[in-house]
Amino acid sequence: MRRYAFSDRLRLTSRHQFDRVFKNCSSRSSDTLFTVLARPSEHNHPRLGLVVSRKAAGNAVSRHHLKRQVRESFRLDQHQLPVADIVVIARPGTQHSSRLQINRSLAQHWGRIRKSCD
Repeated sequence: MRRYAFSDRLRLTSRHQFDRVFKNCSSRSSDTLFTVLARPSEHNHPRLGLVVSRKAAGNAVSRHHLKRQVRESFRLDQHQLPVADIVVIARPGTQHSSRLQINRSLAQHWGRIRKSCD
């Protein structure tokens, strides 16, 4: 039975981990809502890091809500994603998008990451 938890081992937490993805990005996907960067990982599972600025999502409540949506999408698709460190960067204006638009955008990004990392 597959586990769909989003535990600490699935997160990028330190500045060093983020910098490795930013500097050694092997896959990049971008649209009007998000830019997604990925690089192969030494771990045996994908890991997610989020960058959501005030300019992209407004006040703290909006930023937190957007982060929850991205984490939920990642949590549900984690078993189809390649073993990679993935950073999702929210672009300005994302706060005005519907939940459906955000989920569709992330699904497209996950597909692109799958194709480019395989």
